[in-house]
Amino acid sequence: HNRKCADRIMSRTPAKAFHSLLRTKFAPYVPQWGGREMTLNSIYSLVFAVKSDDASPISKVVSNLCNQDKNDVYTIMIKNEPTLRLLSCNSLKHHHAQNPNSESNIEIYTLLSSPIFGKQFKGPQENLPLDLQEKVVMKMLSNL
Repeated sequence: HNRKCADRIMSRTPAKAFHSLLRTKFAPYVPQWGGREMTLNSIYSLVFAVKSDDASPISKVVSNLCNQDKNDVYTIMIKNEPTLRLLSCNSLKHHHAQNPNSESNIEIYTLLSSPIFGKQFKGPQENLPLDLQEKVVMKMLSNL
């Protein structure tokens, strides 16, 4: 849990200087002055598959990213969108370009949310409720 548990366990130790290194807080941003604790963000990571020849809106959005002719770009940083921060084509990132003789037209992507979105839809990371899972997936994909 990125020092969160260590912070709690060590909170009563006499080694105050050591404990100060473990202090953490959850926030969607780091203060401009840096803060005194390590800032942890909550973000969602969504891995999804699309058919490259599908006419769906999502397929249209991501088709240029995973284009075999332009395979020098496989990750896009998303700016000016409050929900999303990154879209990556796993198929190209890991050099799994389709065999020219393959009939498969499936492409795999990873989409990361913004920290503000992660905080707004925070849930127990070990077991997200189904309704929250559905809400997060639909919101992330619809904002793509």
